[in-house]
Amino acid sequence: MRNVSPRLAGAVGASCLLAGWLLGSTVRPPVAHTQAPAPRVVPEPPLPRLDIPSVAARRERLAAATAAPRPGRNPFAFGEVRRPSAPRIVAAPAPLPDAAPPDALPAPPPTWALVGVALEQADGGERITAILSNGQDVQLVTAGAVLPGGDTVVRVAADHAVLQDATGAERVVRLP
Repeated sequence: MRNVSPRLAGAVGASCLLAGWLLGSTVRPPVAHTQAPAPRVVPEPPLPRLDIPSVAARRERLAAATAAPRPGRNPFAFGEVRRPSAPRIVAAPAPLPDAAPPDALPAPPPTWALVGVALEQADGGERITAILSNGQDVQLVTAGAVLPGGDTVVRVAADHAVLQDATGAERVVRLP
């Protein structure tokens, strides 16, 4: 054989490997189609019987399941002898004093809080609007307005508002 350059020998070898690889995929079918297992039909399990116990049996089972566990042994105490404990005697609680008469109860805390005041110049005078909130609702009111819950706005000033409840009691709510 004549002298063949190593470069030519490498090119011929690489082209032979490439041709073999490409022809191998056409001669042989893809592996995924030939090795796929046949589909199996799995039978469905039969439905369980619905034996419904009576209410009394359920209550007994629940009471047994929720009973407090008995205390076990103490692994940190060696040779400890358990003695039955004496029954505990608990004194009866002292009777509660009678409730105070309704007249002596303090007034309920105001449900409305003054969170702001708006001043408006109208026809040569000022009109003051109070911004009241009860934690869920916000109301913009002037004197004479009725709030949800029955309170009436008596007066509105620059730093406070006077509210009157259904019984006629007045209370002052001030800016924080």
